[in-house]
Amino acid sequence: MAVRWSVKTLRDWVERCAELEGWDACSRAVEEAYGRWQYKVPYAFFSEGVFRDILLRIPSDRAWEAYSLLCQSRGEIPFDEKLYELLELIFTKVLESLTTPENKIHARAILEVIRLAKLLSSPILRE
Repeated sequence: MAVRWSVKTLRDWVERCAELEGWDACSRAVEEAYGRWQYKVPYAFFSEGVFRDILLRIPSDRAWEAYSLLCQSRGEIPFDEKLYELLELIFTKVLESLTTPENKIHARAILEVIRLAKLLSSPILRE
């Protein structure tokens, strides 16, 4: 099982575009214009102990709020600049950790999605 993270603003545009042009063409156009706007990651990635270890070292009253969002299988992460900065910090720490190379690939890809969503002030969809 996996969950797809996507920048909601771009996902909405691709869905409207796909009615005329097809999903693949529209998705590719968005990727060429903006970079990685969606990423599918296995649920198991979020149950890794690396997140718990990182969150225990982050001095933030919102760390556990972020963790609960990460552990939810579906839903929307509303745009909140401070929350997105915290998510960026968490995934940057995953990249710097001694986790597996596969986990680092997932962290890097999700970090790209978070940064693009932040740039566009867009919510992030998880479906």
